[in-house]
Amino acid sequence: MFFLESIGSIAIVVGLLVMYRKKGLTLAVLGISAVSYFLAIALKTVVQAFTLGSMVASFGYSSVPTALYLGAQTVVFEVFGAYLFALAFRKYITQKSAEAYGLSLAFWENGILLGALSLISLLADFLIIASGPSSLSTLVSDQLHKASPGLFVGTLQALPLVGYSVLERLSSLLMHYSWGFLVVTSITYRKRLYLAYALPMGLVDSIVPFAGKLGIPLTEAIFFVIALLAIAVATSVKKAVAGMNVNAVKKEDGAGPQS
Repeated sequence: MFFLESIGSIAIVVGLLVMYRKKGLTLAVLGISAVSYFLAIALKTVVQAFTLGSMVASFGYSSVPTALYLGAQTVVFEVFGAYLFALAFRKYITQKSAEAYGLSLAFWENGILLGALSLISLLADFLIIASGPSSLSTLVSDQLHKASPGLFVGTLQALPLVGYSVLERLSSLLMHYSWGFLVVTSITYRKRLYLAYALPMGLVDSIVPFAGKLGIPLTEAIFFVIALLAIAVATSVKKAVAGMNVNAVKKEDGAGPQS
């Protein structure tokens, strides 16, 4: 059952990328987004390795300071980082690639990091457990029971958990698409306002420390609502940009020779 979670996540983002293969998606866009995303994850990992312990010791894990600490890292490393990479490689990431850039960022998180890599890890663990009684299989089984007890529940109990996980992946996809599109649009039209719209979206990770207190259903509902607001902002900007382009074309036509 839980394998379907990773497979579904991979299928959704890959399907969307296939749809955008003629809408600005190029190998350059995929490559640049990959470096941007994984560098951001690496930087967050390093920062947290040296500072998370002291933050939790000082304020507690489920606290506003820790929440803002985590959210700020996503703002700086993921959202602003995506902006810097799009700016540095604007020769390859044009406005035509804006949506593809956002989807590519979503692909590396949902299709690879939390999709393919998680699937491989989960498959390896279950193969070891299924190989028969041994010290290794017992160790892996014990660790999985402690870290992810939900993996060992029955089908009826697993269905809601898988559903919430799929909803989380969808929310993540919408968030990455939104800020990826906005940072490129900000560069193309030289409007910092669009970047200002994108940056606060990274604060969505401030929800993480409160997930234990809120519970899975409410946490995923909040995450999804924020994702819907993000996509609404991106869609609004997309329509505004389209209107600007139409007006520019009309002005050019009006400036031409009159019959």
